[in-house]
Amino acid sequence: MTLSTQEYQDRLDAKRDRFEELADKADKRSIELYEQSNDTVSGIPFGQPILVGHHSESKHRNAIAKSWCKMDKGIAESEKASYYKGKANNVGNNGIQSDDPDAADKLQAKIDKAVKNQDIYKAVNKIVKSKKLSDDEKVDKMVNDLGYKEESARTILEPDHCGRIGFPAYMLTNNNANIKRLQGRIKQLEKARSIEIDDHFPKGEHAYISDDDKIVIEFGYKPDEATRKILKSNAFKWSSYRTAWVRKLTGNAAGSYNRYVKPILEAKSA
Repeated sequence: MTLSTQEYQDRLDAKRDRFEELADKADKRSIELYEQSNDTVSGIPFGQPILVGHHSESKHRNAIAKSWCKMDKGIAESEKASYYKGKANNVGNNGIQSDDPDAADKLQAKIDKAVKNQDIYKAVNKIVKSKKLSDDEKVDKMVNDLGYKEESARTILEPDHCGRIGFPAYMLTNNNANIKRLQGRIKQLEKARSIEIDDHFPKGEHAYISDDDKIVIEFGYKPDEATRKILKSNAFKWSSYRTAWVRKLTGNAAGSYNRYVKPILEAKSA
């Protein structure tokens, strides 16, 4: 199932809201624990030493221990709040997600940019390594043919720490590998979104493809140990969030589902 752009944005907003709510709860809990830490020792005068041997010694030590315990928990909650705030800020900013309906277009834009860079790298290297051109002529060609600023063009002609000029071979190799990786992701997206599996089983047992491209199997009850073993051996994992067994939708996942999991479900429904 492919989301619309608005549905995808709504999902991002809902995810961000969940993280912000968790951060707010952790912040509130941190403040409460800090106040409790202070209240625990509020009856002890500031700077009052523990009176060893006095009847108050045990109470004094316990109060300090409880206060430190509350303080430690408060710090942990504060760190948790910072963690969830960071998660909220990162929603939608962690690269291109597979469930983004515009993922293929965004990936293609990255490919186009990388291909353009690859062409520029090659063109620059052809110019800077030419034995027929002077440095000034090389600069002119980079400025006029490739749109470089003169200062940048002259910088390219300066040898690096290894004595190389232009773009080193590893940059072209890495960029080309990145192009192939992005192209592979597009193929995976297209393949995943073309996969279809049955979406209904009798007696309330059913499986479907979720909005975030996962195969979701719901039983409505806890399956027996043998069934759970089959699910686990085929990389399906229990999701307490969905209260279902899930696996990321790929060709292999769909194949495993159809070969091993689906027959079990159909047999139990017969």
